[in-house]
Amino acid sequence: MERIRKAALQLRRNRRQLRQAKGLSQFEAMDENYVALDDESVFDGVDATPEELVLYRESQYQRERAKVALLTKWALSGLATEMTMHEANGLLSTLRGNADRLAEKFPEDIDCKWLGWAARRLDDNFSFLTRFKASGYGYQVGPEKILQQIKFEFGQAIGRGDLVVEPTEAFLKSDFRGEERAMYSVFINLVRNSYQWSSRAGNKTAVVRLDAKTIEYMGEEWDEETDTTRPALKREDFIVVEDNGPGVSPGMGDSIFEPSISGRGSAGIGLHLCRAVLEASADTVVLSDEKSDLGGAIFHVGRHSLLRPDSARTKRTEEPREKELAEALESMAELVRDGFNAEAADLSDVYEEAAGLAMRIRLRGAGSSLDERLLEALDAFDDVLRGTRPISAPKPPTP
Repeated sequence: MERIRKAALQLRRNRRQLRQAKGLSQFEAMDENYVALDDESVFDGVDATPEELVLYRESQYQRERAKVALLTKWALSGLATEMTMHEANGLLSTLRGNADRLAEKFPEDIDCKWLGWAARRLDDNFSFLTRFKASGYGYQVGPEKILQQIKFEFGQAIGRGDLVVEPTEAFLKSDFRGEERAMYSVFINLVRNSYQWSSRAGNKTAVVRLDAKTIEYMGEEWDEETDTTRPALKREDFIVVEDNGPGVSPGMGDSIFEPSISGRGSAGIGLHLCRAVLEASADTVVLSDEKSDLGGAIFHVGRHSLLRPDSARTKRTEEPREKELAEALESMAELVRDGFNAEAADLSDVYEEAAGLAMRIRLRGAGSSLDERLLEALDAFDDVLRGTRPISAPKPPTP
């Protein structure tokens, strides 16, 4: 690549000199057409074939197109942010001002103090709209980060002794890696299921063990001497999550990952979403046929081609985005109604996208029944959200 890069620079230098000799402008962009100079000396000192130069320029062009696409995406995000915050800041300012005036008028009233605290907290929560955020997709995390997030999520239960998370040495030393948001949402869901099932089984302390195992398989590796691939024995880690719950009912098998399949009266969407989000990035989660020596179920998380080699990955739907978002919001509302707040919170980016699209629909007008359905689904979810109390109440504000 360095050879071709230098060759391209030499070609540009030769063209510039020839253009100067012919009395042409030094800035080729000023020409209406890019035409050849019909002079073979343009290739003097150029250590590359014309085909290599064309492919090099095409590669550069594709990279620049990707950059333009990313910058366009950021620009649109910035525009949506400015439009949203213009409205949100006005409402927040009114809310804060009224809360402060009420606090001055009724300095001993605890409700006024709570209102002021809530206004400030809401302002803090919305502050994310004033800066760009990375989507999180593409950033890989391993066992240490996954364990750290689990301990943060279940800190209270672990502190009370209601939950014990046991990472094995194999887990901590595993080479397993996965996309950050997918890994956090999947493992938190699996641990929460284990915690709830173990409690239902009457265990005073729920135990979740995080382990890792290695699969050996025949793959390919590159042979530098022959510039070809050759068969090679490869090894890859996958994660094992097991618990001391009652286990999964016999015969459920792979059906446990189907939507609306639940053994504890929940929305039955958690495991389905876990598999879907993993398979979007070539990973998956499966239920082991074996039972854990702890007494409960065993789940494996790893590469789809190794854990489910005979099954097709979950396909992404071709349905209109408005319909997808409306259905997602309806499912999220059901999660919140059933008390599964953490699962719904992990899907906050879905709400963010739906709210942005709904804002454009309201400003420009609904053009179809799908637009109307999305607006109704968003309003219904907002109603459910406003009536939801936090799982852990904050400390009362001090005067």
